[in-house]
Amino acid sequence: MWSDNETTLDLLNINHYVSTVIEVVSDKTLLPVTVGVFGDWGNGKSSLLKMVKAKLDTEEGTLCLFFNGWLFEDYDDAKAALMGTILDEIEKKPRLTKKAKDIIYTLKTKVDWLGLMGVAGKYGLGLTLGGPAGGVGVLASDIFSKIKEKAPDLDLEDIKKFIKEEGADSSKVRKTVVEFRKEFEELLKESKIKKLVIIIDDLDRCLPDTIINTLEAVKLFLSCNDTAFIISVDERIIKYAINDRYNKFDSKQRDDISRDYIEKLIQIPLRIPLMNKSEMKTYINLLFVSKHLNQTQFNKLLKKVDDERKGDQFNVSCDVNWLKQNTPTENFSEELNEELMITQQINDLLYDFLKGNPRQVKRFINALLLRIKIAGLRGVSLKKPLLAKLMALEYKYPEEFRTLANWQGSHAGLPKQIEDLEKLAKEDPKEENDNYKKWLQSDWLVRWLKSDPCLKEQNLEPYFYISRDSLSYFSSSNVELSDTEKEVFKKLTSTSQSHRTSGASDFKELDTDGAARVVKILAEKITKADLSNDEGELVKTIASLPNHKIEVAGNILDVISSIDPDYIDPGIPPEISRFRSSLSPELQQKVDDLFEKFKQSNNERLKLSLES
Repeated sequence: MWSDNETTLDLLNINHYVSTVIEVVSDKTLLPVTVGVFGDWGNGKSSLLKMVKAKLDTEEGTLCLFFNGWLFEDYDDAKAALMGTILDEIEKKPRLTKKAKDIIYTLKTKVDWLGLMGVAGKYGLGLTLGGPAGGVGVLASDIFSKIKEKAPDLDLEDIKKFIKEEGADSSKVRKTVVEFRKEFEELLKESKIKKLVIIIDDLDRCLPDTIINTLEAVKLFLSCNDTAFIISVDERIIKYAINDRYNKFDSKQRDDISRDYIEKLIQIPLRIPLMNKSEMKTYINLLFVSKHLNQTQFNKLLKKVDDERKGDQFNVSCDVNWLKQNTPTENFSEELNEELMITQQINDLLYDFLKGNPRQVKRFINALLLRIKIAGLRGVSLKKPLLAKLMALEYKYPEEFRTLANWQGSHAGLPKQIEDLEKLAKEDPKEENDNYKKWLQSDWLVRWLKSDPCLKEQNLEPYFYISRDSLSYFSSSNVELSDTEKEVFKKLTSTSQSHRTSGASDFKELDTDGAARVVKILAEKITKADLSNDEGELVKTIASLPNHKIEVAGNILDVISSIDPDYIDPGIPPEISRFRSSLSPELQQKVDDLFEKFKQSNNERLKLSLES
């Protein structure tokens, strides 16, 4: 199995994009510059950025910093978080001069004040971002501690007065920006930094205010000579954040504003496309081959693949025959040959729903291998190409997958219906067959029926036994959502925190039946999610829903109980504890049993959260 985290191995044929980004940020005539790396969730943006950083780290005089916007989501002021992080990283450079350290202290003072003013504005104190009147002054952390000491006796007006008495001057915003830029440029020279490159990732998982504040920090304070910013984000999320900021305008005006805003902020837009069918076949095959070669062998193979892709060979595919010729004979096992047959037989069918998205591809293959592993532990041997074909049906047409499950269950794993369907599909019937009308009217299903391996005379019982998680109570194949419910589901499962927050608010407005339907769909998604990575956030979202609608608490507890505690985030017990007192005695006992299960797990962080 493979982690779907970012990697420096180029299995996606994106090295030419990496080289392009490096060329742009290395052209001194373009600096300062902001490069926008745009693309859908999971299409390899983070891997591209990691490759860029790996190469820039080898350049003398270049300092490349990585800023994950989502990690600072809970900070009160995103501008201060970004600028403070950059200063912290520069401060780590060895052999800094005293002058450089003094400049860092001065800039940190300004950043602290900016953060303080941002917090003041956030809590309605009516202050504009400003800086300390005298340059280096009392650190804002000291002011915070003083406010905290007095807080029990202060109202908002008292706090506002206190901040002003300490020296904040809202009229000096412009001066503060100019001074910050000038001192920041001086810091780069004094620190012997010829080029500063800041990579910002995961902004599309942040709330709109965090996104906008981070972008404004880039434009207002940090766009200095010898600096370059590389911002990775789903362009649609930036537009959403801008529209949210300017929500008083009509839709056309918001579209114009968001377009102009992006064009002014990002000088070089670079859009990373998803893989085409040929590239996806190569990608899956390389994933399989990587498990059968050592690192040296695999690097040599990647070099051959890279050579194969050069020139006008745009759709070259490293298929099973090419890999047989270019993989060491002793490593080309029967197991590897069986794995490569998956793409040989059903790559086009997989592409129709995986859409060339590398993260979705990895998750499909991981789910396949996980089921193979589970079957092996039960002493059952499954054929990977056959399981992959059935899983393709499960993902694309879950209702037909359930129908096939019922057929095989009634015929000891050997359904006569699948034999009839495969025969009809190959005959390409012109006349409608009422018994199998839906199957034969779908082009994808007909292609699926025609594809290898043939299911006729195959005992399907072990394959459906190992897939029974998708056929459980939580399966939503027969659940129909209204348009409103679909929109709520879409928001709750978004990778953007702002969308999930909005979805939870909308969930509260659903009636009880509608909320229950959405929970069933969410539960099915959980069964297919890779909870060791990004989709662990989905569980946190689900766990919070009873705090918006207590009627679904029983179903939510069932969902959480079905998840391996190793993948339970430590933030989930507090969410459940918030609504426990509102439950019936029976459900309260269910919560207690669930927490006891958590305590017996190997998840140390989860156990610590129960103790606090």
